[in-house]
Amino acid sequence: MKQSFNFLGMLATILALALTAGLTQAQANPAQLQAAIGDGFTYQGMLNKGGNPYSGVCDFQFSLWNASNDGTQIGTTQEKTSVQVTNGIFTISNLDFGAYAFPGDERWLEIAVKCTGDAGFTTLTPRQPLTAVPYALYSKNSWSTSGNKGTVPGTHFLGTTDFQPLELRVNNQRALLIQPKTSSTLNIIAGHAANTISSNVVGATIAGGGGNDVWKNEIKSSGDFATISGGKINTADGNGATISGGTANTANGQAVVIGGGNINTAVGYAATVSGGGNNQALKDGDTVGGGMNNTANGSNSVISGGAYNTTTAVMAAIPGGYRAKADHFGQMAFASGSFSTTGDAQTSTFVMRNSSTGSSSITLYLDGTSALLTIADGRTLTFDILIAGRSNTGESAGYHIQGIIENVDKSLSFIGTPTITILGEDDPAWNVRVIADDVNDTLNIQCKGNDEVVRWVATVRTAEVFWGSDTP
Repeated sequence: MKQSFNFLGMLATILALALTAGLTQAQANPAQLQAAIGDGFTYQGMLNKGGNPYSGVCDFQFSLWNASNDGTQIGTTQEKTSVQVTNGIFTISNLDFGAYAFPGDERWLEIAVKCTGDAGFTTLTPRQPLTAVPYALYSKNSWSTSGNKGTVPGTHFLGTTDFQPLELRVNNQRALLIQPKTSSTLNIIAGHAANTISSNVVGATIAGGGGNDVWKNEIKSSGDFATISGGKINTADGNGATISGGTANTANGQAVVIGGGNINTAVGYAATVSGGGNNQALKDGDTVGGGMNNTANGSNSVISGGAYNTTTAVMAAIPGGYRAKADHFGQMAFASGSFSTTGDAQTSTFVMRNSSTGSSSITLYLDGTSALLTIADGRTLTFDILIAGRSNTGESAGYHIQGIIENVDKSLSFIGTPTITILGEDDPAWNVRVIADDVNDTLNIQCKGNDEVVRWVATVRTAEVFWGSDTP
């Protein structure tokens, strides 16, 4: 028994259904369209038997596939029994292969039929391509402009399923670009269409900002996993570098951070400028909290704020103020202004340390090993020193030294004799002294114990004035 569809009749019906869906869409909002279309569709065809239109009762099986031959079945097989066929024409209502059977990809319908007197089902060939009805269902399954409900995270999404960028536009201008870079990393560019991420960079984000080709935000070639949150004319060029916002800021280095402000620069590993204007953190770990025209250039040095302050030494700190300079290891300097040069009128605090093991004098150092307290030519310091010592046997002592030291024409000396006060000592053989080392231009603090291991710590507080031709 030879059975076949009149495909022309089936396709005409499908096209008519598509036109009906289109008219419905033109007359109703998306929510009404979804409710009207549902997940199923109506199929009409013509069945010939023995070359003639068949009339009688038949059972049908319908299955949906993603290819014209072989391929993968979509959803479950739909069986319709006791269908009346009249002069070859039959109509099947509510063929439903699931809400997401028609995402917009091609689909084919395979049909099997068994009529009265047949021993079993006969599969009709070829499979029938479905184009117009899936289009109507795809409109139903699209996202509504008035909101959606019943979505399942991980199942429903907006986006692409291939390795292609996704772009969203506003006023026909790019507002968001999501670029796949590897199987697990994306670049995200939002804000003005001129914002750019270098093509070799992975995992980077520009969250917004920019204004035109001149005011654009940019992540350059070393900016893997870098972030610019907003603002304009900001540039990041370091792995994990971050600029939160502001204008004309530059983050060049791994893990550097600029919180905002204007024309700030962070360079080196983990350097930070929190905000302000024209501030610079130029070496690894340097930090400027804010203010204006501050420069941290000492490695792990800190300027909390203020204006025109400068660090040039490791671990140096300036809490704020105006025109202070910290150029010794661990120095904390403060000024409220200057005569003519940064650092020529300020106060500082230094912490020095070392350990003695015999009965000879040892020198205390700013870093505990080699950094000394130098006095530049043209500089005068009054100093107030507190020294504490404690041995491994539990003995202790405390001393207070005061004096004044000056460097005139590269000749370093005390003015008068420093005063030394013994605040208390368990062993009278312990001793301390200060030396004006003219060879190295340093103020040396020396301590000695009595054949024990003694840890010595000194706090040096100074008032400093500079008047000379060299920079202090």
